[in-house]
Amino acid sequence: MKNCHVIVYVYKAVSCMKFIQFRRISRIKMASQDTMWSFGYGSNMDVKAVETKKKVKIIDHTAAILKGWKLAFNLSGIPLVEPAYANVTKGDPTDEVHGVAFCMTKDSIEQMDRVESGYNKAQVTLEAYDGRKLDGFVYVNKPSAVSTETHQPSSRYVGVLVKGAKQAGLSKSYIENLQKTEVYKPSAETLKLRESLPKPDDLPAISVEELAKHDGKDEKFPTRVAVLGYVMQPGRSWFGTHRGRDRTTRFLMQYHGLPLDDNEDFGKPPYPLLDSLTGDEKEYISRWMDHYLSSSNGKAVGYVKEFREQQKSGQSVYQLPK
Repeated sequence: MKNCHVIVYVYKAVSCMKFIQFRRISRIKMASQDTMWSFGYGSNMDVKAVETKKKVKIIDHTAAILKGWKLAFNLSGIPLVEPAYANVTKGDPTDEVHGVAFCMTKDSIEQMDRVESGYNKAQVTLEAYDGRKLDGFVYVNKPSAVSTETHQPSSRYVGVLVKGAKQAGLSKSYIENLQKTEVYKPSAETLKLRESLPKPDDLPAISVEELAKHDGKDEKFPTRVAVLGYVMQPGRSWFGTHRGRDRTTRFLMQYHGLPLDDNEDFGKPPYPLLDSLTGDEKEYISRWMDHYLSSSNGKAVGYVKEFREQQKSGQSVYQLPK
C-alpha cells in the first residue's frame, strides 16, 4: 500500500500519491491523475450526500481523528433558522475531532473548492481509525466568518452530523457527545410574533404569477418572499432563489437533506398539505417564516392564492423527491 497525503476537510486539497488497496483497484483505475484526501467533520461526513450534493466522486474513505483540534459551533449561520454551523479550532493536545477522510481525484477536489469556498488551510496530521498516520491539511473558516462566541445550531443540523457520524461508524462516545449538543429554540418573543399572524382568509390573496414579479429585479415591485403561504416583504433576502416565490417545499426538502437545485419547483403548486406535515417538519419551515418576519416588521402583506386553495381542498399530489 502506498502512502497518501490527506486533505483534512474543511476544504481545499493538496496533491498526493495514489492510495491503492488491492481489492479496490477497479475503482481507482478510473483516476488517471494523482488522488487527494479531504476530511469531513460536519455535514460532509455523509459520503452519499457529498457525492450527490457536491457533485464529486469519492474513490475511498475512512474514519479518522484530528487531534489537538476541537469542534465549535462558531460559524455564523442564518438567524432564527440555522444560527450556527460547525467549525474546527485549535485546542488542547487532549482535544480531538472525529470525521471521515475522503480520497478523491484532483478534479473532484477542485469541484469541492468551488462549492466550499472561503476557507484557509492549516497543515495537520490525521489518525485513521485503523492506526495510519495521514499528513495533510485542514481547511478552517476565515476569521471574518467566525463569531467570537459559540452559538446554538439547529436540531436539523445536529441531526445531519449525527446521521453522518453513524453512517461512518464513528465511535459511540463521540456520537453520544454530538447528540448532547444544545440546540436552538425560538424565544417567547419569536413565538409570539409567529402566532400574531392573521388568518389566511384575512389577508389579500396574491397569485403565484403576481408574486413572481417581486423577485427583486424590478424596482416597481419590492422583493417579497412567501413561507407557508404567508407573503412577506423583508428588508433583504440573502438568497435569490427565495425571492418572488413560496419556499415551503424548498425548506421541506432542505429539512430532509435533499438536493435543492436538482428539485426546483419555482414556488409553484402542488404544495404539501400542512396537516400532513410532522411537527418537526412544520417547525423547521416555520423558523424560515420567523427569519423573514423579523425583517418585515413582523407583518405579512398577503397570502398565496393557490396555496390557500390547496389547503382548503384537503387534497394534494405533492411528494418529496426520492
